[in-house]
This record gives sequence, C-alpha cells and structure tokens, in this order.
Amino acid sequence: MDDRSVTTLTGAEFTATQGIPEQPMGGWLSPDGVFWPCPEYAHLRLAAHIVARLGHHWDEDDVQNAPGPWLERTGWVHFDAEGLPGRIDEPDYTQAQLDTMFDLAMRHEQMRRRLIRELARVGAGDG
Repeated sequence: MDDRSVTTLTGAEFTATQGIPEQPMGGWLSPDGVFWPCPEYAHLRLAAHIVARLGHHWDEDDVQNAPGPWLERTGWVHFDAEGLPGRIDEPDYTQAQLDTMFDLAMRHEQMRRRLIRELARVGAGDG
C-alpha cells in the first residue's frame, strides 16, 4: 500500500496524487498545487489524514482547529466534484493552485463551469 493511501469509513481506498484524477471528484488542493482527490463525503476523513501527516494535532472539541478549518487557514482549498470551492474565507490562491484548477477544468467537463468561473473571478481581481 502506498503511504499516501487513506482508508475511508466504508473501507475503500483512495490515494493522493499529483495528477488529475480520471473521474471528476472533489478533494483538497494544497498550496503547492497537489490535488488530493477523494470520494464524495470523504473530505473530512481525508482532511484528518492530511493534517496528521503534516504533524498538526487537534482537540476534537476545538472546532476552529479541526482538520478542515485548519487546512483552509493554512492555504488549502476544498473542492466538490463539480468544481465548487468550499471555504471558510476567500482563498488567496497560489499560482500552483490556479494551474491545477485550470487542469481540472480542462480535464473534467462536470467541473469546468464552476472552476472557470472561479478562475475568472480571481483574474478580474475579485479574489
């Protein structure tokens, strides 16, 4: 098993990849442009795996330092399978994230409309 593999609650495995997934799916996009895809409804499980690998520890009662919010505060962006960014605050995208967003949009028609809209919003200076 690849050390980047994660086991979901259902037992299915998914793996972080620097490439674009074959099928459209959501996931977490790191500040350096690495997209960690995951099945629908597995974002929180994947976030917990990522923050553990990064050495962040949290108290389950501390919502502000939970994995998802912590990733977003440190520059990660969560996307759903249709390319909609989910976030607490407006992200300040890195160029690597913008490049990966474009690659996802070009590869997956299902994600294209929302990702291109987000890229246009940022390009227009609204983000």
